[in-house]
Formats: sequence, C-alpha cells, structure tokens
Amino acid sequence: MRRSYANGMDWVAAGLGAECAATPGGSNHFLLLLTPAGRVEPEAVRALLGSIPEAVRALLHGRWVRAWHLAPYWKPGPPAPVAFSCVASSDWLRAARIYADEPLPPRAALAVRVIDGGGEWRIAFKFSHRLFDGGGAELFLKALFTGDETLWSVFPGCKEPGLNRWGELFGSGTRVNRALRALSAEPISELPNPEGESAGVRFRVAELDAEQIKAKIGQHAGPFMFGTAAAALIARAFDLWRRERFSPGRVFFPMSIDMRLPGDPEPNMWFNQWSCLPLWWEPGEAAPERAWWIAECRRRMLEAMGAGLPKDFREANLLMRILPVGLQGKLAASRFRGGAGSAMFSLIPASSVPAAWEGREFRNLVHLPVMPPRPALGIFCNVFADRLNLVLSWRGGLFRPEEADGLLRLIRRELQWEE
Repeated sequence: MRRSYANGMDWVAAGLGAECAATPGGSNHFLLLLTPAGRVEPEAVRALLGSIPEAVRALLHGRWVRAWHLAPYWKPGPPAPVAFSCVASSDWLRAARIYADEPLPPRAALAVRVIDGGGEWRIAFKFSHRLFDGGGAELFLKALFTGDETLWSVFPGCKEPGLNRWGELFGSGTRVNRALRALSAEPISELPNPEGESAGVRFRVAELDAEQIKAKIGQHAGPFMFGTAAAALIARAFDLWRRERFSPGRVFFPMSIDMRLPGDPEPNMWFNQWSCLPLWWEPGEAAPERAWWIAECRRRMLEAMGAGLPKDFREANLLMRILPVGLQGKLAASRFRGGAGSAMFSLIPASSVPAAWEGREFRNLVHLPVMPPRPALGIFCNVFADRLNLVLSWRGGLFRPEEADGLLRLIRRELQWEE
C-alpha cells in the first residue's frame, strides 16, 4: 500500500496537539455539532457509524510513524468501531464543552456523542486535527450521510515524501520568515493566563441571519466581498474590545484558509488542507471607520495571496517535519507569545453537509474548535442553510465570561452593520 505522507500543515497541527498535552482534552481536536429536526434515535446513529468502511475505520485509528528518511507518514491501525456515547443535558453548550474537554480514545481520530436536550437533540462529532480540518470534517459527514463512496476513496495525504526539493522549500521558508519578521520586532499585545496550560475550553455561540448579513455587506462593501468584509469587521470588533481591556501592542490575527479548489470533483477530506494568511496591525494604526478596515483588509489579503504566502506556509513546513513533534509545537506557538493580543480566525462560507438525512432535516451545524494554550482565543464563523454561526473559543482563565459576552456583542454589531 502506498504511504500517506504528512503535509506541512499536518506537522503544525500535530505540534499544536503536543502543546495541548496538559489540557483536559489532551490534544488538538474540534467538534461539529449537528442539530436534526425531531428526535434522534441513538441506535440509528450507532448503526450509521457501523456503516463506515473497514479501510476508513483503520485510517481513523492510525498514527504518525517515520520513514527511514524522517518524513512522517500515516500508518492505519486496527479497524475498530467509532467510539459512541449518549448523554442527557438541558444545556447543550455546557454538554459540548464537557465533551470537548474529554480526551479522544487512544489513537482514535473520531468519537461521536448524542446529546438529549429534552426535546431538542444534537449529535456531536469530535474530530482530531491529526487527520481532519474543518472542511474535511464536513466532507466526512457528507460521505457518512450520503454514502458517497468517491469521497471515501480519495487518496489521503501526500504520495511522496517531498524532502528532495530543497531549493523550493528553503525559498518558501525564507519568504515566510521575511513576512513574519516584523512580529519579532515589537511585543504582541498579550494577557497572561493564570490557569496556565492546563485550562479547559470555553465557548460562546450566536446564530445570525446569514442572508441579512450578506445583504448588508453587499450594500456597504460591494458584491463578492462577504469573506473579506466579514474578516475585516470581526478584526475591527476585536481591536475595539482589546483596546478597552489589555495592554497596547501589535495585534496578530492569523486567518486560516481552505486550500481545496472550489468545484473539485474529488475533494480530499483527509488531513490538513488549510494554510495561513497572516494579518496584523500596529497600535494606533487602525482608523475607526469600517470602510478603512475593509479596504485595508482587502489590500493586505491581496498582497499576501499575490506573494503566494498561503502556499509558502505549507511548503516551508514540509522541512519542519524532520523535527520532533514537541519542538514543532513550541515553534508554532512561539509566534503568539501570550493570549488576547492574537486571535485565530476562520470562515467557512458554505457547507458540504447535506440538508437532511433519511428525510429528517438538519436545522444547523456549528463548528466548535478547541484552542491550543497559545493563542488561547479563536473567532470562527461557518454558514449552514440560512444561519451564520459565530463562535468564540478560548481557554478558561484568559478573561472573564462577561468579557467574552462583550466581545460577542461587538462582533454581532459589526456584522449586522449597527451603529
């Protein structure tokens, strides 16, 4: 069988997982929380998980091992059943937080829990970033609910080690370091966490009207600007919130972007197909007007894309795969230094998950990422049906829950274009 080698971002994800070793969840994972209409029969979900092909279950229980040339590849494990459980809780967000703070079973990249909310049911899928990113997890659910065998059969990972392109890889590394060198010149605004690296995860979630927000953005920013304007408005809200609470300094706002090609007939669900588009700004640099934020965000995004930075981030990290995963994690986290001056950001503008399963409608699908101890704060959006789900994920102790509520209110105000 041909080996599935790690790509550059796989080793970043593995390193961030090592950074999470002291947290309650013990790894870098995330939840997809699905809300069906009506009652969920746990045995039906268990039977659905039992329909996953044996080869896929073997991948779900694999691990990274090294070849003789040090490039890591994914070694499938035993085709064990997917871990499944069911709990009753009237507070679904608390139940999701508790589940996020529980470790995945040993060597498992997926576990599933049905949450009985006493009339409203949810299915929580817990994915490991060792094997999935957010877009890939949605494709996995599409394959699961539709039985699309073409999605299962797409070759996982890289087919070649990729360590023999030294010139290209060093070139990418040079360009990435040049782009990020400015971050080392002055301190990033930060808020130390008294609970340290053992803090649990916290969430806040808001459901917004996606079409209303798209219409507002189109009215004020023009057509085809939804993703850019949403990132700019969220960055503006984050800057306003940060200025009121924390020390001044540079703000680092790394944005993850999906590198899958739109309309790809064989999209790859496996491993980490994302990359980073870094945004940052200086204290006092930002103007108050929303138009400035949108124009500046668009300019910086176009510059980064034109310079090929997202591709360079993936290529440069191919060389880092020869490092021990713990050292890779410390290098990946070192850019952030502390919390609250940096916030990971991601937007999934459309969903791959079908609207229904066996005649039962899905009302919503929410992404709940679990943040590493650094940067400890993430702002995430995903669109499902007519909803835009806005999620804050942070490590407990970083700030008070009411401060998180304040940030959520600011972001809602910005996205809804309120004064």
